[in-house]
Amino acid sequence: MSSTWLVTGSNRGIGLAIVDLLLKDTSNLVIATTRKPYAESLRELVELVNIPGDAPRLHIVRLDVQDAGEAQRAADIVAELVPGGIDYFVGNAGVNYQPQTAFDDLDLDLFLEELKYYTVDVIRLLKPFLPLILKSSTKKVVFLTSMCSSLELAKKFHDISYPYCVAKAALNMLLVKWGFVFNIPTF
Repeated sequence: MSSTWLVTGSNRGIGLAIVDLLLKDTSNLVIATTRKPYAESLRELVELVNIPGDAPRLHIVRLDVQDAGEAQRAADIVAELVPGGIDYFVGNAGVNYQPQTAFDDLDLDLFLEELKYYTVDVIRLLKPFLPLILKSSTKKVVFLTSMCSSLELAKKFHDISYPYCVAKAALNMLLVKWGFVFNIPTF
């Protein structure tokens, strides 16, 4: 059975590795979103997996997850590519503006920006894609998070990435709460 996957932040690192892994199953259709759709890493994958004459298995769609207008444009493009909906929405794009900054030295404006990125911007990102997610019979939303966002493990990570850990913890709560509203499993 084929599955449709959308992966944000897929031009490098973990996102690119996820796309590459998903494409190993030839029944998967993958939509790789990125701010850099011309990235050589993705172009190479397109050439490798999209066989002329067959339906494409990998599509690259430009998406800056912080731009609500661009999220809507990307959702419109994806709707044409996958009229049956998105089975798995994988939120991989992320930021960590102050990874090694001491608590007393934090730039609070950057802290606020990071918190906004993992909360308000996630809502703005998901809203236009929600009809496509709800259209699927699978309906899974997955955002990559971090052990440092765990309240249980917070004491072990007491001296690293304060804004990142707080923002990721807020993302976890947001996804759990929103998942209940729309009856979408999130993890």
